[in-house]
Parts: sequence; structure tokens; C-alpha cells
Amino acid sequence: MSDNPTATILVIAYKMEAMIGDAIRSALAQTIPCEIIVSDDCSPDGTLAAARKAVEGYNGPHRVTVRSTPRNLGLCAHLTELAGIATGDVLVFQAGDDVSYPQRVHRLLATFTAHPDAQVVGSLVDDIDVRGKPIKNATRGTPYEVDQAWLLRRGKLAAVLGASMAVRRTLLTDFPPMEGKVEDNMLTLRGALAGRCFCLQQSLLGYRRHDANLGDWVFDRSANDAATYERRNRRVLAMYREIAADQRKCIAARPDLPDAKRALGAQLADMYSLEADMREAVLDQPRHRWIAPLWRGLMHPGLRRKSAERAVKLVLPRSAFGQSAMAERAGGRLKDWNRRRLDARRIRLADQRGEGADYAQWVAQFDTIHDGNRASFVARANKLPPMPIAVVMPVYNPSPKWLAEAIDSVIAQVYPHWELCIADDVSTDPDVIATLDAYAQRDPRIRVVHRTVNGHISAASNTGLEIVTAPWITLLDHDDLLPEHALLCVAEAVARHPDAGVIYSDEDKCDEANRRREAFFKPDWNPDLARSYNMVSHFGAYRTSLLREIGGFRVGYEGAQDYDLMLRCVDRIAPTQVIHIPHVLYHWRIHEASTAAGNAVKPYALEAGRRAILEHLERNGLSGDVQSHPTGHYLVEYAPPAQLPRVTVVIADPGEAALRDACRDAVQRTGYPSLDLRTADAAPAALNAAVQDAAGELLVFIDGRCVPEDDTWLLRAVAWASRPNVGALGGKLFDSERHVIGNGVLINVDGVWSAMDGGARADGDGYAGRAKLPQNLSALMHGLVIVPRKVFIDAGGFDAAYATLTGAMLDLTLRIGKTGLRHTWLPSLRMLVAAPGNAFDANDADRRKLETTHTLSTVQDAAYNPNLGNKSKRYWYAHPPRV
Repeated sequence: MSDNPTATILVIAYKMEAMIGDAIRSALAQTIPCEIIVSDDCSPDGTLAAARKAVEGYNGPHRVTVRSTPRNLGLCAHLTELAGIATGDVLVFQAGDDVSYPQRVHRLLATFTAHPDAQVVGSLVDDIDVRGKPIKNATRGTPYEVDQAWLLRRGKLAAVLGASMAVRRTLLTDFPPMEGKVEDNMLTLRGALAGRCFCLQQSLLGYRRHDANLGDWVFDRSANDAATYERRNRRVLAMYREIAADQRKCIAARPDLPDAKRALGAQLADMYSLEADMREAVLDQPRHRWIAPLWRGLMHPGLRRKSAERAVKLVLPRSAFGQSAMAERAGGRLKDWNRRRLDARRIRLADQRGEGADYAQWVAQFDTIHDGNRASFVARANKLPPMPIAVVMPVYNPSPKWLAEAIDSVIAQVYPHWELCIADDVSTDPDVIATLDAYAQRDPRIRVVHRTVNGHISAASNTGLEIVTAPWITLLDHDDLLPEHALLCVAEAVARHPDAGVIYSDEDKCDEANRRREAFFKPDWNPDLARSYNMVSHFGAYRTSLLREIGGFRVGYEGAQDYDLMLRCVDRIAPTQVIHIPHVLYHWRIHEASTAAGNAVKPYALEAGRRAILEHLERNGLSGDVQSHPTGHYLVEYAPPAQLPRVTVVIADPGEAALRDACRDAVQRTGYPSLDLRTADAAPAALNAAVQDAAGELLVFIDGRCVPEDDTWLLRAVAWASRPNVGALGGKLFDSERHVIGNGVLINVDGVWSAMDGGARADGDGYAGRAKLPQNLSALMHGLVIVPRKVFIDAGGFDAAYATLTGAMLDLTLRIGKTGLRHTWLPSLRMLVAAPGNAFDANDADRRKLETTHTLSTVQDAAYNPNLGNKSKRYWYAHPPRV
């Protein structure tokens, strides 16, 4: 394959008339030119006609073919035929009912380019319903790399990469033709046999869930009866025999493959055969014939659990097979009892720590204004100078009931110095017009402008801005709610920070019955996180002169107009002028048409946000690409400098040659052209000495027990670390069980300090998605840290008085942070650590020295939130809040 592989998207359809159009449009939306072959497997309905209609008039960058097979071939034979037609080096599979996200092919090809031995590359997927609305995000997750040993150890018989996969065309052309009904297992095993298989840890595909899914048909559990049980098991065992036969044919066809690969491939084929034997024995053989295959299954590490469950059937009558309803009810009751028991224990322990998991309880106890405390809020408001605050509300056909509740929430403010500036965008509901006019007559602080042309939310918001007279502006949607003290808290923040330009608060959501839920407790201003999602959002307040300086909202960014507005504002002010109020001051209404219910309702918002970030980067002299995700967040990929800086990598020697050499090999595999690679003892003084004469403009300190998960990590790290005002850059370290052990740090959370997302799954989303998003943190721990050499030298290097590298690294990054430089935690810099989870702890002496130097026990970490409990890493609610 060439250094720049090309792609053919295979949109494969059978009886998908209603959904093929969405699938094709998503293929046409790919950000790099592709060959697209839409192939219908001789459907009896109108699938082919719908496909032709979807591409009618298309004249974009992709080369598109729509075809049909002369007769129904079945999936495996259909793919084999298409592999002979396609011209791309990589075949990107897309079922005719699924939706590819725009960056999918770009990301897949980038991985094939970075790993020339990659044979299969897949990704996480989002389950979506027939309307395209998310059901569950980032499902079917597997490790970043899947190899034969992992498949054997885990007993992965079901599809690993499934609908998300892309494969080298040679997996079909250089191996025997596939025979059978299900292709994804065969191709995964072929890829692991011939090279390497990867699963990108982000969703690149919407997998549509409906009654005709092939996987749901194969593993049909729609009925709990013996007949359904037998049909399902006969289908599955036939599929497993087909997969085993395919793997054996591939091994025989490729004697050039390494012996170790061929041996593991044979073991995988045997595993599938053994599972088929066990299923067949249970269906057809007398019980004494079950013993041999069951025993072999119990001895197989990957099949042990399945075999133990199957052994229970030895004491059940055949008529009971498939009769799972009773067992499920009993098991469900047991699980419910155990869950209640564990929940009660967790809540009891949390209460003892000063935390709670129940948001409704937290709201009732700590965040409700009532007759008993309202007077104190009014007294606070009376102490402030009468500075007017405007509430701008664009309106277009909301529920009149919710509109009235939104306006009432403004009228109910304990801070009386406000003006409500409403711009109606030509609503067609007469009840909406009547409601607005009635409120305008009721209170002179409410002003309503009826636009004569519908211009969408940006134009309507600008109309509201035009009638503002107050020095500060806040934004309220026409169906959301403000708590009574919202404007009071804004006025107090302005009084405390007279030079502020942007103010934002925490927020939550409320349902149609006004029940509060899904609190979002935000960190203080965090520029890198703000490039991943709009962390200002609700409740945002802006200095009026600043909004007028930037020209208000921009038409063309509807759906992300407030995100674009925020980014343009923060570009004009200093980071210290962005102020966070750690109180819930906004209740975002959840209903069917709101983005509070999921960004898939308004997909145009994602593209508008992506453009807003790209232009923000350009205004700040930065270049890169921005990928959007259906959940509403973004990932920035910065471009490395045109002239790559020289990099000095120092491996902290773990004392084991095999581990050190594996780390060294991984660093060398990056192919970075200006690399100075060194090894030093794992001690602060030794690392100082190692870089004393280093020529690198960037210093990389990596523990010798770390192995990067991909070969692009160093180039990506250079791109991030080469930006202005960077102190240090860290990544995500995880152990062999894929639990996070470092190296971003939260201060005064779960102890004096703790690893960001420590103990959680390496592939998890974390609180508010932060476990996967780049962000600024107060400190980093040892493991993988990149720091500009000048920053390191100016800080005086490591303090050699620390005994552990974690203590020294925490001290160094805390000292650097006090200079005003920002540290970035980049969770996509992923490192597997061949060490236990406590390997990067500091000893007691280092902990005492850190406390003496930095008084960490009194720190309220700007990357955390005082409404969240700090006695654990569960992101439960503080009882009471530390505000």
C-alpha cells in the first residue's frame, strides 16, 4: 500500500429503502475525497431506487457508483464481489441503515497511515434509533489494539469491531473467498492473523437499532421458549463453524506468515469450533456426551464462564432450555436487592464523608430558596449598587406555558434592577403573541420587539441586544428558567470583579414537571476545555460594551451561536476577566425539540460549533483540525510547527532491561526526525543531569514502564506543547486492567492530591465527558510529561530533595503553574504502564514536603468545583458545598 492510502466506502444494503438515503448522505459528507460504491443486494423493495434518488444531481469531490447485484448473494459473497470492483486501498464498510460521521474516513485512513501493518481499524459507535436520535453513546468499546492473544484470553466470539470496521482490501483479495452469513468476525481474525487491529477510542458511526438488524436476528432473544432457543443456537453454532473454517483456510493459504501468528490463529479457530461443539452437544447429544466439550471449555480461559453457565443445564430438563423468564425474574429480584444494599452502603459511607449521590436531596438541602431564607437574599441585593442587568430572550413559537414560566422566573428575581429584552421572531402562535404583550403591559421592565421577518435565533438575539440599556447582558432561552438569585449572583460577581468581561455559572436541567436533574458543575475558566464544548453556555453574562464591540451574534452560526459568541468574546479579554460563579443559576428545559435532550435533534449545531472553533484558532494564530461528536463535544487536533523542534526524550530507567527496551523501541517507532533519546536513573537529580546539556527545545520525561498506545503520540504531543503559554503537557496512564492510574492531577480531592479519573476505565467518558477531553489542570504527576526546555530551566528543574519522581513532578508543575503558564492534560496521549496502580505514589516524606511548600490541603482546585464532594473521586455532591 502507498504511504497515503485511498479509501472506498462500501454502502451495503438489503431491504433498507427507508434509511439508505441517510446512509448515502453521510458518506457524501466525508471530509476527504473517496470512492463510494452503493451496492444493493437485489432487494425486493425500493432500496435501489431510493439510493439512486439520494445521489441524483451530486457533483461533489467523491466518485460515486450505485449498483445492484443480479441476484441476492448474501453478505460475505457480496463483499467478496465488491472487493474485486473497488479501487481503494482501504475498504470502509457502512451498512445501508447506519450513519458515518463526517470525519470517519479521515480518522481511519490516518490510523492506517500511522500503522503500516494495520489490517483492520474500527471505532466506538453510537447506538441510534430509526430517527437518528442517540440511544447510547460510545458503545461496543474494545481496547485500542486487539490482537490474537486478547481474543483468546477474553473468549471474544461476538463481533469485536463489527459495523465500524475498515479493512485493507488485501484481506479479501489475498485470502480465500469468505463463505457464510456474517463477515465481521472472519475479517477481525484475518486482520489479527495478517497484522494488527485497532479500535479508535471515539465514535465515528451511528449504528441504527431496529427490528431488522442482522446481529439481532442471529442472536434473537425475542422469545423465551425452547423453539427460539434451538433456532438461535443452531444459527450461532453454524456461524462459529464458518468462522473457524475461514480461519483455517486463511492459515493454509498464507504459509509466509510468522509461525507464532499461525499458531495463535489455529487456537482461535479451535476456540470457535469448541464453542460450536458445546452448543451442538447441548442441543443434540445425551448428557454424558456433554462432559468432554464442557470440560475442554472450562479449561479454556476465554470460554470458562460460558462453559460454567452451560454446565448448569446438566441438571435441567431440555424443555426448560430457553425458558429464561422465571430465572430472569429471580435473578432480577436478586440483582435489585443487591443493588439497593450496595446503594444504601454507598450513601451511608458518603454521608459520613460529607458527600451525597442524590441530586434531588442536595437541591432540597442546599440549593432551594424558600420563605425561611429568602429575606437573606433580598438583604444581599439591597446592599449592592443599583446596576441594571439585561436579560435578552429571543422567542419563536415556544409553549405558551413554558414561556410564561420563563418570564415569571425573571420577575421573581430578588435582585430588582433588571430589564427583560424580548425579540419575537415572527411567532405564528397567537397565544405566544398575546402572552408577550400581556407581560409587557404588566411590568415596564419588560420590553418586547415584534420582528417583521423571521431571521432565526442569531438575528432575533441581535434585535434583543439593540434595545438593551444595561451595562451587563445575560441570555435566557424562551422555555428555560432562572432561580430567584441568578441576577443577584451576577451583580455580586461584577462588584467583586469590576474588570470582568464574561461571567458564567453552573447549570442543571429541568423536565416538563420542573424537576431538576443532571447538574453540570463546571471548573473555573479552562481554555483548553472551552475548545471542546461551550463551558460558559448557561448561565452566561457579558459586558454589553464587549458584545457590541464584537458585533453581537453572527448569522450563519445558528445552533452554536452562543458558543461562537463566547469564543469571540474571550479572544478580546484576558483569561482573568472570565469569572466563574460556582452556583446553579440556570435550569435548562428538557423536551423533545431542545438540545438539552441531545445534540442529534439539531445536527446543524455541531457543524456551526466546529466552524466557530476553527475561526477562534485562526484568530489566536493556531492551526489545526476540529472534529465534532454527536454528543456535542469537539476535539482539536493542532498542526505541528512547520519546522519541527528538536525533542529530547529522557526515559526514567525502571531497573528492568526488558521494560526499558520496550519503552525505547516505542519512542523510536515514532519516527520523529529531530529526536535526542536518553536514559537516566529514576531520580530527580539524575533527570536534571540528563537534560543539562540537552539540545531539545522540548523535554519529554517518560517512565520506562510506559508503552505508548500508538506511534503518533510524540508528534501530537509536540503540536500541543508548541503552543504559546504552555507550562507542561501530560497524558493518560493506565494499567493492564485498563484502569487509569495517572497522570493528570486534582488537588485536594480524595486526599491531598489524586489522579484525574483515577481508578476509572481508561475508555470511559468520566464526569461531563472530561475523561476524554483535553483540559487545563493545576498539576501533573510522573509518567509522561512534556515541558518546554526554557520553562524547565526557568523553574530551576526538579527539586532533588524529593525522593520520588511523582513528588518532584508535582512540585515542578505546581511551581510552573504559579508563573501563569497553563498545564494541559491530553487524555488521547495514552500509555499502558507495566506496573501496579500505586507505582506512581509519592512517599510520606514527599507528601509532607509538598504540603509544607504548597499547602495543598487548603487549595480549592480551579479544575474542580466546590459543589462536588472532595472526599472521593465519584463526583458526588458536597454536603455541604464548599462555597
